[in-house]
Amino acid sequence: MKRFVVVLLIVALVLTFAGVGGFVAVLLVRKHFFFPISIDEMLRLQEKGEDAAPETPRLLACFDRDNEALRLNAAMTLGTIGPKAVDPVRERLSDPNPRVRFAAVEALGFIGQPAAGAAHDLVARLQDEDPNVRRKTVYVLARLETKSPAVAEGIINALADKNADVAEQALEAVKNMGAPPKEALPALTKLAGHDKQQMRVEAIKLLGKMGEPAMPALRKILVDAPADERGMLFLTIVPLGAKAQPLLPELQAIMSKNKWWDGEDELFMILKSCGADGAATIANVIKTVHDPMSPHFDVGDDRARTLLKVIGEIGPQAKGTTPLLIELLTDRPSLRIATLDALGDIGPSAKNAVPAVEALANDVNVGLQARVALKRMSVVAKQAGD
Repeated sequence: MKRFVVVLLIVALVLTFAGVGGFVAVLLVRKHFFFPISIDEMLRLQEKGEDAAPETPRLLACFDRDNEALRLNAAMTLGTIGPKAVDPVRERLSDPNPRVRFAAVEALGFIGQPAAGAAHDLVARLQDEDPNVRRKTVYVLARLETKSPAVAEGIINALADKNADVAEQALEAVKNMGAPPKEALPALTKLAGHDKQQMRVEAIKLLGKMGEPAMPALRKILVDAPADERGMLFLTIVPLGAKAQPLLPELQAIMSKNKWWDGEDELFMILKSCGADGAATIANVIKTVHDPMSPHFDVGDDRARTLLKVIGEIGPQAKGTTPLLIELLTDRPSLRIATLDALGDIGPSAKNAVPAVEALANDVNVGLQARVALKRMSVVAKQAGD
């Protein structure tokens, strides 16, 4: 074996002086002078931690082998060595072989925080020609949690990667960064229309975290979204609270044109968080579905009852709906109980409805509910014969 090594060294020197290639010579020495370690030996080295550092060259030699399990275990073992392995591994990030570059990135990921100093070297690998290297680089940079504008920019740019796996990994990384910066808006907007549903879902969630800058994108997504994804959209919008107000016209259109939303609790949460504007939106929907001249006319009362309950839950801020509620008391006897409950929930702010409610105080069917509503509106009901 020693004779074989000596021969290789002589060959390397000859090639170097012949001018054919210091590069070839170094490659030969690196691949054959440091003999790879078996997986069993690696498992023993992993128990030694940084004391296994002298074996780093042999572990790195495993990166050159066409054996995925060997490369993976070498990367894991370098991870247990820790800081002492960072610089030697960093040197392999620019290796001509993409498998070697992948293994080097992977090893830095196993090393973890002590490898944070190599973050900027990793950023360069986000432009790697091999998509597997780019994907693993995004993962490792996110794992290192390096607070650097260059790292953040690199991960955000990876959202627009032409390879879907890389973009999906970037979505996962950005998700853990908190509210995405506005620079991520174009890529996230594009991903919100991706063919892969899970990527659409994650992109839309991140747009929701962005808040106001993402409103135009969310507005368009609401209009174009298939029915089976609206629930997820509503869930994304809920955290915006009152800032979701610009989306109310689109929500009103959805509620007017489609029937199957009465079980969407997240939708009602959005409307309630928008206070008076949310109540006005609900009132418009009720008018639409109960207008015989409307293309969205609904002869049933179930949706209206649901919306009246939401108006009541908005409370005093829903006082602007009082004219509609008065109209419903007169024109829709089947909705009187739900309407009276809503007026009671609004309370004294609905005082303009008092005469209409008093007129029902002695009604055989809804008199009890009318008197309760008046009491909640801080009005004492007149009894029959008074």
